[in-house]
Amino acid sequence: MRRREFLAGSVCASSLLSAPALVSGAAAAGTRRVGTSAKPRPRPQGSATDAGGQWLDLDDGWRFHAGDVPFPRLLGQDETYANGKAGRAWGAAAPEFDDTGWRQLQVPHDFVLEQPVRADANVAQGYRPRGIAWYRRTFRLEEAVRDQAVELRLDGVASHATVWVNGMLMARSWSGYNGLVIDITPVARYGNALNCIAIRVDAEAMDGWWYEGGGIYRHTWLVLRAPLHIAGDGLAAVPREGPDDVWQVPVQLDLVNSGEQPADAWVEVVLRDTHGAVVAHGETQRRVAAFGTAQAALSIQCRSRSAGAWTPPCCIACKPKCAARMAAATVPHARSVFVACASTLITGFFSTDVRSRSRASACIRTMLASAWRCPMRCMCFVCSG
Repeated sequence: MRRREFLAGSVCASSLLSAPALVSGAAAAGTRRVGTSAKPRPRPQGSATDAGGQWLDLDDGWRFHAGDVPFPRLLGQDETYANGKAGRAWGAAAPEFDDTGWRQLQVPHDFVLEQPVRADANVAQGYRPRGIAWYRRTFRLEEAVRDQAVELRLDGVASHATVWVNGMLMARSWSGYNGLVIDITPVARYGNALNCIAIRVDAEAMDGWWYEGGGIYRHTWLVLRAPLHIAGDGLAAVPREGPDDVWQVPVQLDLVNSGEQPADAWVEVVLRDTHGAVVAHGETQRRVAAFGTAQAALSIQCRSRSAGAWTPPCCIACKPKCAARMAAATVPHARSVFVACASTLITGFFSTDVRSRSRASACIRTMLASAWRCPMRCMCFVCSG
């Protein structure tokens, strides 16, 4: 039995019928398709796989409840036993919970800003009471994407958050300044079955001494990827200066295989200058187990004069480009598939060893004002057997 079928089967599909019908396909006429809201959403910048896969907009169609929804007490043996099983969340975290009386809204949303100003509230938080709130959203996935990896991305939830998907506790967040990337492939449902996201937000916690708000205050996404792929935010490259103007660029990628068969990944990294000329190149191979992860690491080197160094006071002299591609092993009875995706990674060459403070400060100001991104080209191949 497939892992995702085993986990999804722990909750009866009929229990989802009371949830609102928001679909990603044509399963229900007249309902909104995931990812087709009237106003386009900006994709997050600085992610290692920004355009990898198919990005679906989840901002519309959320239901919201201000205040906590306490979990029911477990008093009997049957309830206690069921509570310990996968996919058997209780209360507002359960897929079958009736949220039809909740307010419908679109995120980003700050529920603290909606609270009345009170003299006894925290002055640093704008005299507005904080608190706890719940968000829920349902959607459908078409049968055609059953073999793809499914990723839920929450760009920002303030302040503490607990996330359930289809009654399964999937993630916790302890800061409103960190995004969440959640692999929901094992619990995803397809066809006419509804998927349910439930998020409990605790905004009583605060990270700073300024107004922070509370709720899902950034965009939400569903990302569909090929079974063998680079994990969301799974690429890191930190240039290190060496002697004689030689820079070492260690590159590390987190590879994920959500398929049922092992796969071989071929990773190639190419660093290009502003004119597109190749200044450094490296490649490596890794085998990724079925339903497994692996880490690919390699190091390339170049001279900053070749790539174009960041030198004060002009810090926009270099926009290095690099490319990576990943090839999967032969998959029996599979058609040849080619997937190309562009991603961004903030990187570049700059030494903090600057004698002139005025020139250094000018450089820092320029760096802060400019968005420095390095496009990463990721190509995934699945060859026919």
